[in-house]
Amino acid sequence: KVPLRIVGRVGVSLDESNDKEYLYKQFVENEIAVVKNTYSKKQLERILNAVSLIKQARTVYIVGSELGTPAAGYLTRRLLTIGICAMDLSVVTRAIYNNYMAHVGTEDVVILFSTPGYAKFLVNTTKFLEKKNVPQIVITDKENAPVAACATETLVCDNHDLYFYNSILGFFSMSSALAYFSAMHDLEETTRLRSELTEAREAIGYVGTVN
Repeated sequence: KVPLRIVGRVGVSLDESNDKEYLYKQFVENEIAVVKNTYSKKQLERILNAVSLIKQARTVYIVGSELGTPAAGYLTRRLLTIGICAMDLSVVTRAIYNNYMAHVGTEDVVILFSTPGYAKFLVNTTKFLEKKNVPQIVITDKENAPVAACATETLVCDNHDLYFYNSILGFFSMSSALAYFSAMHDLEETTRLRSELTEAREAIGYVGTVN
């Protein structure tokens, strides 16, 4: 059975919680609504501004905490795949993270994923980057989130979930949008960069044993 505290939160009765078809319908409708709401805020101009920052950057540093961590890893992988130099700082120690932040410069860009709870170190990072005039793209759940105050560009994602406190579907979808528009920004350049990746892959090989 669904715990009473959860039943009260998601707005379904105990009888409805046993109706799996009803729950499935509610779940699908919510997932679709999260994506629709994420892109209903006239975000194209903001996405294109963010892509411009990404394409001009020497290195794209990406960081998130809690539920933002997997989104940071996903976006990093996508950008690397289209030939953009990106680094996921969500997986390094705080000491190493601080070292990277000390070295980051105006020719770089930092992308920060911040979910409700708004990790203090991310808020502090945005203030630090602002002092260094480092471009920063903040992906969060609302315009007035603490991390958005110093952002060069803010992308807002819906995060409503029927059961848990947050959904990160919107964050993953926005990551896909940034990667897609970065790839489509200059297809000829993207093709050239991907060919360089192929060259490196063929020269070095995949994970395996030496014959």
